[in-house]
Amino acid sequence: MLRLYRQQILPGLSFECAVPEEEGYSPGTLVVLQCERFLELGRLQAPCPCPPVEDLSLWEQQRSQRGARRMEGTRIPLVLRRATEEDRRKREENRLLARDMTPLVETKLRECHLERLRLTTLHLTLDQKYLVCLYTAEGRVDFRSFLHSMAAAIPQRLEMRQIGPREEAALLGGLGICGRPLCCHSFLSLMLPPAQGNGPWRSSSKLGLCNQTRCCLHFASPDAPKLPLRSPHMPEEKTP
Repeated sequence: MLRLYRQQILPGLSFECAVPEEEGYSPGTLVVLQCERFLELGRLQAPCPCPPVEDLSLWEQQRSQRGARRMEGTRIPLVLRRATEEDRRKREENRLLARDMTPLVETKLRECHLERLRLTTLHLTLDQKYLVCLYTAEGRVDFRSFLHSMAAAIPQRLEMRQIGPREEAALLGGLGICGRPLCCHSFLSLMLPPAQGNGPWRSSSKLGLCNQTRCCLHFASPDAPKLPLRSPHMPEEKTP
């Protein structure tokens, strides 16, 4: 039987995956996933509120009908195995390589006159087939010329992913007005409710670094929407 879990690659980058129940995986486990076009390394979060299934075809059909463009593709990623020390070493190598590629990406953005697009971070998939560019921008951006320019400069395929201010804050982290790390970066899920219009929740004294209502206020009032929790910083598993 397969159960759907939410798994996290980065604080601002996560998606659903299929987990074989008989393998005994639990939240916090670092696993290798087979996505439709690449391999990825992620940490399991809480299971999704749906019963286990034997075949994921129905879920994949529903995803396809919604027509949303997904980095992981139409097929739901499947957990292959627990991550090894070699996988962890590869992840660190990819992180350093992505960091070294940042100046090149920023130069290409300026050459293509995409100053309105602000690069947040770069992420290489485990097998180095895809370079994921997480960015923020006001509205939609035509980056076709940028993709053509990058295709001639790097061997990986570039995947552009626009994120919002909350996701950017979760990725970059920082300190809130309380002096503690941001809730969204440390323990809160990014599946947050929409902004509360221009009501009392939108007053300037209640806005965080992302210019959105501070996450901590959702714990301060019984009338506020409750936010799901996650555990991105659980201790690493010991590899047998």
